[in-house]
Amino acid sequence: MIDVMHSVDTKSRFLELRAKGWSLARIASQIEVSQRTLVDWNRQHYAELRALRAVELEALEEKILASHEHELTCLAQHLKQVEAELSKRKFDYESTRDLFRLAATLRNEIRTTRLEPDFAPEPALATPQPASS
Repeated sequence: MIDVMHSVDTKSRFLELRAKGWSLARIASQIEVSQRTLVDWNRQHYAELRALRAVELEALEEKILASHEHELTCLAQHLKQVEAELSKRKFDYESTRDLFRLAATLRNEIRTTRLEPDFAPEPALATPQPASS
């Protein structure tokens, strides 16, 4: 069935927003299309939406992993700086104790950060329902 009431751009925008995880109500207000129409489009394009959502999630996971790796690199650099400073210090200084605490804190943070981020399971798209007769 050809949808003469809505442009291809409008439908493409729906697919883009839905793939990003937007709710039908939010999309309806954004692109000014009735929720009923969006429910129909959601059913018609279910397989395409699942594929688009998978691509969106993969891109998000890559971004999170890059950020995670950057954070781990920064923590390791800070630990290296603290340990370099500790190696120069005499142990009878009060601030040395603080540096040891900082080193321990950084090591703990690195251990925690080494664990890969736990990605939440993919939210399910609304499953298409058979049309009622």
